[in-house]
Amino acid sequence: MPIPATDLARLFEKDLDRILRLYAEDEVFAEICRDYVSVARLKSEGSPALPDILDSLRGLEEEIRQRLDAEAGNTSPMPLPRRET
Repeated sequence: MPIPATDLARLFEKDLDRILRLYAEDEVFAEICRDYVSVARLKSEGSPALPDILDSLRGLEEEIRQRLDAEAGNTSPMPLPRRET
């Protein structure tokens, strides 16, 4: 199944090619991406659990960044500033 990349494309614009490749090659990474898209959908639907949703999105974003850093061979990534949502 192809990645539903709309939400991820906005967040990880510079890394989208790598995300698409890892999505196809790494089932765990693909699951993290699917989770991110599902939770982002809840946010856009205006779920009453918004604080929990935002926390989940931040955690999933961090997992994706860590996977991208590990794939690039960077074992000690510098923390990236968080985007306000």
